[in-house]
Amino acid sequence: MIYPVIRFSPLCLSLFILTTPSVANEIVNLPTIEIEERLVTPGISELPVYPSAIYDSGELLKSLPGANINRNGPLSGVAQYRGYFGDRVNVRIGDVHLEPAGPNAMDAPMSYLPSILADSIQLERGISRVSSGIETVGGTIIGNSLRSEFQADDNWISSGRAAAGFSDVNDGLQTSLFTSIANRSHRLHLGASRERGNDYEFDGGVVEPSEHDRDSVRLGYGFRSDNGQQFSLDYSYDDTGKTGTPALPMDIAWVRSDVVRLGFETPFSGNRRLQASIDYQDSRHLMTNYHLRTPPLMMMGMMPMPMNRHAYTDVVSLGTNLSVSLPLFNGEAEFGFNSDQAEHNAVIGDPTNAMFHVDNFNNAQRDLFSLFGEWQGAIAQDWQATTGLRVTRVDTDADTVNHSMAMMNGNIAALRNRFNRADRSQSDTNTDLALELRQTLRDSITGLIGIAHKQRAPSYQERYLWVPLQSTGGLADGNTYVGNINLDPEQSMQFELGLEIVGNRGMFSPRIFFHRVDDYIQGVPATDALVTAVDATALQFANVDAQLSGFDIDWQYQLAGQWQLRGVVSYVRGKRRDIGDDLYRIAPLNALTALHYLTGTWDAELQLEAYASQSKVSTTNGEAESAGYAITNLRLGYQARNDLQLTFAVDNLFDRDYRPHLGGSNRVNGVDLAPGERIPGPGRNLYLVATMEW
Repeated sequence: MIYPVIRFSPLCLSLFILTTPSVANEIVNLPTIEIEERLVTPGISELPVYPSAIYDSGELLKSLPGANINRNGPLSGVAQYRGYFGDRVNVRIGDVHLEPAGPNAMDAPMSYLPSILADSIQLERGISRVSSGIETVGGTIIGNSLRSEFQADDNWISSGRAAAGFSDVNDGLQTSLFTSIANRSHRLHLGASRERGNDYEFDGGVVEPSEHDRDSVRLGYGFRSDNGQQFSLDYSYDDTGKTGTPALPMDIAWVRSDVVRLGFETPFSGNRRLQASIDYQDSRHLMTNYHLRTPPLMMMGMMPMPMNRHAYTDVVSLGTNLSVSLPLFNGEAEFGFNSDQAEHNAVIGDPTNAMFHVDNFNNAQRDLFSLFGEWQGAIAQDWQATTGLRVTRVDTDADTVNHSMAMMNGNIAALRNRFNRADRSQSDTNTDLALELRQTLRDSITGLIGIAHKQRAPSYQERYLWVPLQSTGGLADGNTYVGNINLDPEQSMQFELGLEIVGNRGMFSPRIFFHRVDDYIQGVPATDALVTAVDATALQFANVDAQLSGFDIDWQYQLAGQWQLRGVVSYVRGKRRDIGDDLYRIAPLNALTALHYLTGTWDAELQLEAYASQSKVSTTNGEAESAGYAITNLRLGYQARNDLQLTFAVDNLFDRDYRPHLGGSNRVNGVDLAPGERIPGPGRNLYLVATMEW
């Protein structure tokens, strides 16, 4: 499961205790032990990633304070931070804002970062700076792949990493190769990975379908001139084959994605710097309900017939970024422009009936153009401030749609005609304001206060889903939805208090937060007669009022000798303010704690990953409560040579049957789980990983 990433040196034993959690913390200089969680910027936690049994890097988010993952399938994890998830969280992979190719986020952004090719994951803790991205209402997470680095002189240096692993809970195999060559002026790298796994077992059966299949390639080149100018070109290709998503009505048949990024930066006029980039994404996706599962039946007269369905979807997106940083008022300012333009299509068909055709989304466009300014620096003795303003124009539109059943179903025809006649072109102007103040209370104690106003425009699914379907960005609640063209943007007022206490033997960083969200976009029971005539239980996206509050703690402590303890604790409470209901799919109180012991060439760790029960569930979404649980994980490693590391581990050591609240409910018939039953996590999993570095 989650393993604190400690650079291989000695024996590291990590024990997870319910009341003390963790695995990724902001850096602290502790004696004798090299802490791998590096603090890049105040408030940013960085988690280095090393080869392990974890194939979906989204699983590693559980190691970061306040973060988690909504699990819809082995590669389909939707990032969650402090109760926000999906489009509300600004997830960037390699400095690119990636768009899922499918309307149910089977290829959510974290799926484009295979852990075996990953270098690190960064979390901007708390309120995101306005410079972090265009829409950051739910925070910012950045995933970084392995890449080449410039060297100090003209000598060419070659380096790389090869890894191979086996996991017995699903007969999983993963291999990767990364190699780079660089000098002071040029750098070049190539990476490739291959991952395969069958349906995983649990104490009581097999989760079907939970197999996965993914191949990935990374290629990059960089040039640096003598005067400091840098140029970069990066290309990534991901090919996901048949992969299960048991929490959704279909599975992945394939996803193929090409992403290209060009970057340039140059210093000028002293301490000023200009940065620019452009990125292009072209992703295609086929999902089906008949490759990996038995399709549901429908009555054709007196004869039950399989209701085979597939959907072909695609997205093309273009992103641009331009910024200038310069000294200003005893601090540093950054001014910039960002844009993100995407066009989505989705067509539903039946392989046994060429006449069946549904335009799920037809050229659904969402274009964002944004200007920002930000300043950070000292405002008084012992006081630091970061403040910024962003203004964003969001334009959305969609073409007309059709449905082959409209000829025989007047209600579907009426929905189609109303949508096609509607003014589908919508525009919003959103404003983000953020301020964070830090005061040094003592040499080892820093206090912080943050306040912000953040906005998010509706997604294309929330606006342009015109007929009751389950194309909801991966909500996985089993309900059908219709969109609402006239939705207003969400407005979140955010407040945060925190401490960072750093001593010779450890650190302790608690934070509390409160978010008041007006016009929160949530499905509510449809009252539109045309909609309910098609599906009486459908939900329709609407603006409601909500509230999110909670706390998270990041800590670590150096015990005697070679022992170290560290952890994270996360809690969030999400509820509606307009009615007496709770928000959907909110992570319960959870704790991850690690006790490490390091010596010689051995490495070991023992973990307890603990989750409380969740009774604060959404009645509107028909969400079921979940029970609490705790699982134990064991890891042993051996540094066979300077360049060879061997790892043996057991996840879920006691083979507990546990059902993560964010793991979704089964949507597959005729398997070991009943329809609607909460999906269990993997049973006892023994795995081996060999890693060679040079």
